[in-house]
Amino acid sequence: MNKLFDGNHPFVRRCTAALTHPVTVGALGLLLLNDLLFKSLWSNPWTTGKLSDLAWVVFASPLLAFLLSPLVRSSRLVERTVFVIAYAGLPVLYAAFNTFPVVHGAILWGLSFAGGTGPGAPLDPTDSLVIPFGLGIALWVWRREPPVSNSLRMRFGLLTAGVAALASVASTPIEPIAGVTAVEVESDGTIVSVWDESAVQSVVTPSGTYTIEGPYIMRTHNGERTVAYSTAYLQEDENIAVQKGATRKFGLREITTEPYSIIYDERSGNVIAAMGLQGAVVGTPNGQWTRVAVGEYIPTDFSFVAKLSLFRDWQFWLPALAVAFSFTVLAVVLNESSPYDKRQLLLVISLLAISASFVGIFFYDIGGAFDDSGVFTYYSPSFLLMTSLSIFGSAIGLILAFAVIAVSYWNIKRMHSADTSSKSTNFILKEINKSLYPAIATSLLGMTLLVFLAFLLWIQTGVLDAKIMVLILVALATFCLQRYLKSKRLEIRRTT
Repeated sequence: MNKLFDGNHPFVRRCTAALTHPVTVGALGLLLLNDLLFKSLWSNPWTTGKLSDLAWVVFASPLLAFLLSPLVRSSRLVERTVFVIAYAGLPVLYAAFNTFPVVHGAILWGLSFAGGTGPGAPLDPTDSLVIPFGLGIALWVWRREPPVSNSLRMRFGLLTAGVAALASVASTPIEPIAGVTAVEVESDGTIVSVWDESAVQSVVTPSGTYTIEGPYIMRTHNGERTVAYSTAYLQEDENIAVQKGATRKFGLREITTEPYSIIYDERSGNVIAAMGLQGAVVGTPNGQWTRVAVGEYIPTDFSFVAKLSLFRDWQFWLPALAVAFSFTVLAVVLNESSPYDKRQLLLVISLLAISASFVGIFFYDIGGAFDDSGVFTYYSPSFLLMTSLSIFGSAIGLILAFAVIAVSYWNIKRMHSADTSSKSTNFILKEINKSLYPAIATSLLGMTLLVFLAFLLWIQTGVLDAKIMVLILVALATFCLQRYLKSKRLEIRRTT
């Protein structure tokens, strides 16, 4: 084995150094700790999920380069090819694996022969967000100067490669959690979840036949059909959003929108329907229906206070801030008159920031999407794609808006260095900018609150189109800010 991995060869030595670097080994340990401990304590796609992806990207390229290093021998062309495959080809393949179902399925099929499911088994395009960061760390490690040949470090490299290969098998389940799909009643009246593949859709009771029909539990008695219980509230956008937040701890999951199965308890006379992540719903003989918890599956609180908790999600504040910042800088640029200002360039950048923010707010989805089979799944490919576009668009909008702010601040700093002993043009412009700081800061806060208000009304009522309302409100606010800044400039010019 030592002859195969020649520790005296410069490229093999560099590959070994990269694979056994403390950062690479630390990423491997983090992946194992995250999959074995953190995910079981707190499973979350944007923390423990992305942490595993980041750690995998950090050590995957060094691992592949190390495994391919025996092919190099004395050929510089092969050496460069191995590097490109490991540090460029593998990240590209990983991005394709996260994005395209065909590539995703093909790789999982190939890895199934090794007894695993592959890294990041669920199709999730947002996993690719960690690639630039992980690859940057891996390349930084690669550029470290390798030590002299060391047989002990070579053996450690082989051991690390073996552990890394095993750690690359993801622990995330492929099938989303559905919750309570079938129930039964114990002798003491306790409702429990059972593993029953054959979900019962209809039961006969003395008071009639109860049948699950989509979101309704229908009751047929004496030839008359009535709706005994409706779960249509679970299909409302605002309630889906609240349910998404309340069940986040389950990680990969199917959001409940209708009953799964139904039973009749002869001892109590109750009709009980399994409600997935919502536990169960119990109908008593007098026609009263009550939502109850079954084990860890608890009915979601759909109150106004619960809906407010949705706004703790950074995925909402990212496009909200992008819209607020981009429109604010547009109003500022429209009134900019500094002699050092590249006004037209700043105007173009501001419009690009607004366009990117449009993408962020347009593709923002607080709930999720139905998949091809009609089942609502929080991690459906369409929802993940929309989430990725929203994040990218919002991030670009914020970056461009901050670029405009940075250039404007640079202009103001240049004006501060000008002669302020007389009322020169620069001095007047400086005084104008200083006086407008409070107005701009207040407008930025106000636009952010307008975005929040629009989505709050949508979450509470489910009637208003929040995205259209956001754009109308911030456009009006931008117009008002632009007019105010213009009038303020004229007033300061007259007084100075």
